[in-house]
Amino acid sequence: MRKTSIWEKDFGGGDEVREDEMKELGDDDDGELECSTENEVRGGEEFWEEESNSVENNGKTVSFSPSNKRAKEMLTDRLSALPDCLLIHILSYLGVKRAAITSVLSRRWQSLWAELPKLDFRESCTEKTCNLLSWVHRTLVLRTGNYLDELHISMSYDDCFASDVNTWVEFAVRNKVKQLHMELHARTGVFYTLPQVIYSCSSMTRLWLQRCIVAPEKSISWKHLTELEIQDVELHEHVIQKILSGGPVLSRLYLSGCWGFEHLDIDSQSLHYLTIEDRDDEHTGLFLEISAPYIRYLDISPFLIERKEVRITNVPSLIYADIQFHITDIGVSEEEMIDMINFFEDIKHVKELRVGCQCIQVLSKLAESGWQLPKSKRERLTVEAWRDGNGISGIVVLLESSPNLETLVIRCHDEYEEIDWGPLTRCDLACDLLRLKTVELTNYADPNIHGEPMLTMARILLQRATALEEMVVEAFGNLTEFPSVFLDISEELLNYPRSSQKAVVVLHP
Repeated sequence: MRKTSIWEKDFGGGDEVREDEMKELGDDDDGELECSTENEVRGGEEFWEEESNSVENNGKTVSFSPSNKRAKEMLTDRLSALPDCLLIHILSYLGVKRAAITSVLSRRWQSLWAELPKLDFRESCTEKTCNLLSWVHRTLVLRTGNYLDELHISMSYDDCFASDVNTWVEFAVRNKVKQLHMELHARTGVFYTLPQVIYSCSSMTRLWLQRCIVAPEKSISWKHLTELEIQDVELHEHVIQKILSGGPVLSRLYLSGCWGFEHLDIDSQSLHYLTIEDRDDEHTGLFLEISAPYIRYLDISPFLIERKEVRITNVPSLIYADIQFHITDIGVSEEEMIDMINFFEDIKHVKELRVGCQCIQVLSKLAESGWQLPKSKRERLTVEAWRDGNGISGIVVLLESSPNLETLVIRCHDEYEEIDWGPLTRCDLACDLLRLKTVELTNYADPNIHGEPMLTMARILLQRATALEEMVVEAFGNLTEFPSVFLDISEELLNYPRSSQKAVVVLHP
């Protein structure tokens, strides 16, 4: 499942409207985009007549029935008297779709909505793509300003729409757009080629591209670009180098489902965040090497260790790594185990490490074969685990390679289900954890197997963490549905022997 981009939440949810808001606005189209301003006008008239019958004004109710047109005009005039900049600022909180409804108020309001600093157009229904095209073109024609903070387009794309999208991109560049979000959904083999004018758009600070071919003929000039995300497209190494050289302040680079490169040589001193999401299809390569001396945060997911070898070289500044890899077969070959150990050798200096569920399963296979990971300098470890016994040996292998560990977090996200709880490959550590002070176990106890695997992991840690100060067990309310089991688990947990006299166990239901 695709992760969430590190800045995707900042782009917001556009003009999507909650059901209660739609009722409040009298909008009967379930949030779908209409193809013309006339439809918005009709919606605005219905909204005015049906919903705006009265308002509170200093504790007094003012009626807006058809017989009280004077009060209606007074309110309209008072709003219309405000300067354009203030009215546009107010309308910006509505979004472009709902702001367009205000065009029915008076001639003063007819085109104000088109001047919003953020234009957000989304259409998930393929059959309504033509409506979206009409809506976007109408909005841009009405717009008279020469400044645009953000343009967000999300639509089903085909080659016949290329000239329309070109017009929008060129419009954004002319209006000195700061944030450009092009989310194009297309069938296999269909891509949109960006016009050359975009490569000289020095006003952009954020750029988000999906299924957009990046092919600059000359150099790139993105002097203010700080965040770049590219998805689902072929991307060659020489193009990546042009992006890096043309983006002197680029700090975040997100490549999702991209192919066409095997080496990422990143010498930019400003680029601190790098996210790579691999593909699981015929396009993915067999090897990926990342050399980035100034990268501080690295997120790689999810890659098949049977299909691709990933090497992280020359990353002395790296302080955080989020690693997700997995296997498809039950067995792991000796070559794949060696690749895995080499990978952990590359990141052994990282202070904070986060590993995913499938990664733990792979490490469990490694533990079953007697392999060990190289000793690391990590101080904080976050583990996303499944609620079964197979992952315990993988966690144990990680802990044994973390002599400097101070904080351990284990979280579980899978649903409760019947599983077999048999003998464990590893149920103890081969060494003490001398620096571990804080442990958090979240949603890790399964009532169907009497609190396992949480109880086993808690027992190991209480026995081996000689400097432990606090262990917090968050049950997330699930155990409280089984009161008798919850009481038994609590009693057993609190009675475990502790090697640290300072250790406090906190159980949150």
